[in-house]
Amino acid sequence: MVTVLGTTDSQTHTQWLTWLCDRVKPTRGMSGMSASGKSAFAAFRASLVGPVALSCLLAACSGGAGDAATADPPAPTTPSIQSIAISPGTISTGVGIARQLTATGTYSDGKQSDITTTVTWSSLNPAVATVALGAVTGRALGSTQITATSGTVVGTHTLTVSAANTWTVVPPLASPRDLGLTLTLLPNGNVLAAGGNGACGGAVSALGAVYVSLNNSWTEAPGIACGGHSATLLATGKVLIAGGNRGGGPTSGAGLYDPATNLYAAPSNMPISRARHTATLLQNGSVLVAGGEPSPVAFVSTVLYRPATNDWATAGAMVTPRFGHTATLLADGKVLVVGGTDLNNFQPLSSAEIYNPATDTWALAGNMSFARTGHTATRFANGKVLVAGGVSVSELYDPASNSWSAAGDMLTVRSNAVAALLPSGKVLVAGGGTFGAYLSSAELYDAASNSWAPAGNMSSGGAPAAVQLPGGALLVCGLQSNETCNLYW
Repeated sequence: MVTVLGTTDSQTHTQWLTWLCDRVKPTRGMSGMSASGKSAFAAFRASLVGPVALSCLLAACSGGAGDAATADPPAPTTPSIQSIAISPGTISTGVGIARQLTATGTYSDGKQSDITTTVTWSSLNPAVATVALGAVTGRALGSTQITATSGTVVGTHTLTVSAANTWTVVPPLASPRDLGLTLTLLPNGNVLAAGGNGACGGAVSALGAVYVSLNNSWTEAPGIACGGHSATLLATGKVLIAGGNRGGGPTSGAGLYDPATNLYAAPSNMPISRARHTATLLQNGSVLVAGGEPSPVAFVSTVLYRPATNDWATAGAMVTPRFGHTATLLADGKVLVVGGTDLNNFQPLSSAEIYNPATDTWALAGNMSFARTGHTATRFANGKVLVAGGVSVSELYDPASNSWSAAGDMLTVRSNAVAALLPSGKVLVAGGGTFGAYLSSAELYDAASNSWAPAGNMSSGGAPAAVQLPGGALLVCGLQSNETCNLYW
């Protein structure tokens, strides 16, 4: 008997044992093996690891092959693909919207592997949808069959291209999220979810997760944020998390999330604790943090985070102290701050002001017709900014004339909604609350007609967070204190 210590989870190892039994004479044992065979067997035995004993009983090998012991050992066999599965199992997209598919191959040794980038992708009807490296883009309404091919093995998937104004449910977060959640698009196309867990008081922990766009799923990430914080993608590809509520009140803490390591590093803390502030990436790479709570000092003060030196510097004070406002980077590099709540009387503000990074100063930008807080601000390609929510009337700011104009009445009064500029040039405003009730409805603003129109309903109401994916679809999460997420196109 020849005994070898090791494991046999490999098809190659099994072949070697078969060859050994076939080539060694029962009466001569290892002496019946040629010098080259002994060398090859020694290398095979050295490759095995683990505590499992493998026994080859020569008498059970039909007597061996006698003097044929000089034959070469078998060549290792490379596992072959037996089948291809395309996921997710059910998927739809819109015209001009890209969704990612994943191809998984099952091999002859029973193992599976992601082969998305190595298979050949094709669409039976390119007029309906095209595909490249698993990314399918809708071209026209209808259905088509998507195939992934490797050699003679083919995997198939039926894709539907549906009309615009479509909401679809995507895999949920692992834990419920609420007001205070932030979603940040990472350079690799994934999305960092941070917070959405109130003030994280008592035993409640900070929350984090990453949406992996390649396979339409969520994976774990560390959490340092709870709610009321800001999340800003830096030019380095890292995400700056600053301030927010923690342990029952605002914090000055900050963290840098690195997608490459899925870990946070701790930069220096902000000079003042604050929550419900704004953070804006400036054209020079610095981040302007403005306003917030809990004190008048924090409301009027602004600070700059400087990535190159990993520190904070005091910036010019705003004209008006405020929190719950919006901040929008304008085409000329200045920052427009609008509305919010005044600490002195806790009333909404109609004022707006502009920060000039070149002079580190603030100047008034005129007053809106209506005071508002909990609103959204969205910049168009022409440089104008749509401010919507808080009240029924929306307004447009024109930087060229430093003036405001009416932009039509929204269909529903809503606060703490999300807004995004769509590839069509229209602005989607979704969710939020009105008179103490969550909203699942959404509406579209068309600048050409200066009017609003319905945009369908999310799967549930809430004051969510949203981010636009590279393919053009909008990912919305944090609906009504649960883990539900939707996609819109």
